[in-house]
Amino acid sequence: MNVMTRAWVSTLLAFAPMSAMAQGDPHSVTTPGLTLEAATARALAGSLSLQISQADALAARGRRLQAGVRPNPVLALDAENLAASRRAEVTVRGTQRLELGGKRSARAGFADFDVLAARSAAAAESLVVRAETLRLYAEAQASAAATGIARQSVRIAEELAEAVARKVTAGAVSPAEAARASVELANARLEMSEAVSEAALAEARLSSLWGAATLSGAALAPIPEQLPAPAQATLSADAPTSPAIAAIEARVGGAERNLRLQKALGTPDLEVAAGVRSGPDGDQPSYVAGVSIPLPLFDRNAGHVATAAAELTRARAELDRALRLRALEIAEGRGALERARARREALHREVLPAAHRAYEEVLAGYLRGRFDYVDVLDARRTMIAASRAELEAYVDHAAAMARLEIALGGTASLLDRKDGRP
Repeated sequence: MNVMTRAWVSTLLAFAPMSAMAQGDPHSVTTPGLTLEAATARALAGSLSLQISQADALAARGRRLQAGVRPNPVLALDAENLAASRRAEVTVRGTQRLELGGKRSARAGFADFDVLAARSAAAAESLVVRAETLRLYAEAQASAAATGIARQSVRIAEELAEAVARKVTAGAVSPAEAARASVELANARLEMSEAVSEAALAEARLSSLWGAATLSGAALAPIPEQLPAPAQATLSADAPTSPAIAAIEARVGGAERNLRLQKALGTPDLEVAAGVRSGPDGDQPSYVAGVSIPLPLFDRNAGHVATAAAELTRARAELDRALRLRALEIAEGRGALERARARREALHREVLPAAHRAYEEVLAGYLRGRFDYVDVLDARRTMIAASRAELEAYVDHAAAMARLEIALGGTASLLDRKDGRP
């Protein structure tokens, strides 16, 4: 192999799997300034939707506190015969409403499930933020790697254009090949410009999760060569209930307690009163007492009971629907995850190395006059396409993992919790 061929082979080494390419690219940073763990922490801290869910949980706690409170007593003062001051009678009495039918316990039980539903909804929103961070982080990683591919493509196009120019000068090929090489170089530079713009946009999408305009120059961890596979047990529909399902289950429990509460509200409350009345002309005061209870002749809260029963039926149907959808999402997510993983590994282990070898052989043959320039271009485009396909498979893998994170309740993860690296 001559010196020119060895130079081309050394350039091709930059197209070995994406993590190696990124580390070999002088524009990349091998020591990441922003890990997935750090990005997730920022997203959780800056998520407005999560703040809203957490505020809802605090509001539910306040409602629970209020639900267990007994009715306040009422202090009343009555005066009679005020025109005749010596015959005026003044009565001071206190009234207390006694809730019957288990209203307070039913109200407190409903509030308990309200708190549980709000907490579960906040946990579900936290999981959504984590999953979205995972997806956007992977897209930003892939965009950064795609920028590295584009830069390497420009270098290859530049060196190939120089090689063609030398062959044209030597009279070995037609000047038309030099023009074609110039066009390929211009296209490569245009693709690099587009890749840089897309990488900046991907970083902006990621940083927008915590309200920042950009990553402020922070580098991302390089793409891992090996993608983790969740344990098969975590990919089962029998996995622990997700926060989203727990929130719906809590709403079902709350609907049951609300039905009980509405039935209890049909039972009238008892009011007891006791007081003291001052007699006219300074007579000895007398003590008074009374009991009152509404007669449920017209309003027995039947309409609210019927509404609560219908809401309970709906809540149970929503739970059944959510469970069915979760099973489907797990099955689809598992299939998408395995397909993306298998595709990326095939590209990483078989397609990319084969594309590299093919390009090396075609390039060496072209320099010896055995192949045409169009063969070199086809081999180069095949190699670049395979590199980009590997990145797409990585992003698909991360997206599938993010969907499983939500469906499973956080039991699947692309994050290594020990060091925060993907």
